[in-house]
Amino acid sequence: MGTVRTETSAWRRRIREERGMTQEQVARLCGVALRTYQNWEMPKRAGGSEPTAEHFIRWCKVMGVNPTDAPYTWEIPGKANASSFQPRALPEAA
Repeated sequence: MGTVRTETSAWRRRIREERGMTQEQVARLCGVALRTYQNWEMPKRAGGSEPTAEHFIRWCKVMGVNPTDAPYTWEIPGKANASSFQPRALPEAA
């Protein structure tokens, strides 16, 4: 799971940098604290975290990214109304 997390944090950072935006700008537009956003771009092994599903969708809208373009899919743990999803690696293309 750590490999997937590293890919997702790097993907978010790459998209943000391609848009010429700072972490502070994106955090404000997503409605989260700067430190929270910084954690989204930090590898899990270094203390990073994943956004909730709601914040992930908001981030996609802010960045102009289709959620299906993410390098992972969302898997609901337990209940259908879970507030936070866990990333699951996509199968390798044959």
